[in-house]
Amino acid sequence: MNCEICKKQILRTWNVKQFIFGKTIELYDICNGCRKDFNEIGAIFCPGCGRKQMNSKLCSDCNLWKIKGYQIINNRAIYCYNQMMKQYFREYKFRGGYHLKSIFMGEIEKITDSRRTLIVIPIANDKLQKRGFNQSSGLISAQTKWIDGLKCQKHFKATQSKKTRYQRINTQQWFELNIDPNQIENKKITLIDDIYTTGRTLYHAADCLYQAGAKNVNSITLIR
Repeated sequence: MNCEICKKQILRTWNVKQFIFGKTIELYDICNGCRKDFNEIGAIFCPGCGRKQMNSKLCSDCNLWKIKGYQIINNRAIYCYNQMMKQYFREYKFRGGYHLKSIFMGEIEKITDSRRTLIVIPIANDKLQKRGFNQSSGLISAQTKWIDGLKCQKHFKATQSKKTRYQRINTQQWFELNIDPNQIENKKITLIDDIYTTGRTLYHAADCLYQAGAKNVNSITLIR
């Protein structure tokens, strides 16, 4: 087989790190050289958004959310958004490479809390029809339990990646509840998304859940 990133021929590597727990064996489709180019965030990061930095204090972006009156989301991210990750997401998210989900399968589950309810960030219906899958739920193994607690409002069709930072932060609420509020009332929720960019998506989602009665909302993203 060939590496999905650099296209060099490689021997298929088995991912057996969860096999002893009776979970499905997943396959990596990239070579070790390309895998090393993904930059893990590590142990020192902003406690608000998960950004890799030199200290564990709130970054300037998160302080702005705090000034605006938002409860800090306490996002935990796993990888930095570098050139290799950009290349990966171009193939996975924008060119329909759904099979590439196996490269990071199980990464998010490592840092989830089993006592919290997981909700995956949804995507707009028109985007789902065009892409064929939700890139965030694709990063979670089939054995992981989560609920489809949110949906995009019908009018929401804009692509976030094409907006400026200012436009993203000032976008109006586009989520609404997709379940009975009793299912999340007084619950601790963890949102799952592929990337934290400005935080607008996650703060909109958290705001919707808090209004429905959630006790606490945090998030996990693959990338910051």
